[in-house]
Amino acid sequence: GRKVAKAKRQEREHLALLIQALARKLQARRRLHECVQEDSAILIQKWARGRQDRSRVQGIRARRDLAANRIQGLVRILDARRQLRVRREEFAALQVVKAIKLQSWWRGEKARKYVRELFPLVKARHNAALRIQGLGRIRRARK
Repeated sequence: GRKVAKAKRQEREHLALLIQALARKLQARRRLHECVQEDSAILIQKWARGRQDRSRVQGIRARRDLAANRIQGLVRILDARRQLRVRREEFAALQVVKAIKLQSWWRGEKARKYVRELFPLVKARHNAALRIQGLGRIRRARK
């Protein structure tokens, strides 16, 4: 997944750098060819000064790019940590809800078991009460 994508990205970046290097070489050759053809010292000096300036700036630019990459990496790390914290908070909230539901289910299950165990006793008591009432009616009827 990520490793393959990273490898592909690095390969593309490497190929882009190669293409850019070849393009710079081609441009340099064209400039040199123009300078040689025109035999112009001014153009050669201009080209040489530009090359010197670019070589001086290259180190500065490389350091700047490295610093920018590091900053971007740190920002990505901080963003990933923030997202992880949010996900953990969401997960914890879900765990609380699940625990509440589980506790509620367990209390309901215990109550239903209690009622199932108690029901035969209540029914027997009810039957006994009906029997006593019936016997009481019979006794009053005989009097």
